Amino acid sequence: MGRYTNLWYTNLFTKLKFIILITCLLMDIPFVYGKSVEGENFTDRKDETARLIKDFEHGMNVILISPRRMGKTSLVKKFC
Repeated sequence: MGRYTNLWYTNLFTKLKFIILITCLLMDIPFVYGKSVEGENFTDRKDETARLIKDFEHGMNVILISPRRMGKTSLVKKFC
């Protein structure tokens, strides 16, 4: 039963992702999805950028951890 339950959840998750994608396309959402962003598309990361600068000024190593597609790559590119 566990194998079929996992398959059911996987199929449900795939369908939900598809519905969300179609909804985003139809609603003209201003966020770029699926690639790193720059310039005016990079927003609301002032606190995170300041924290990175402060940590690196003090010689601290930093690890960025978050779910996929939350902007880690864009934040690092902005910082560098």
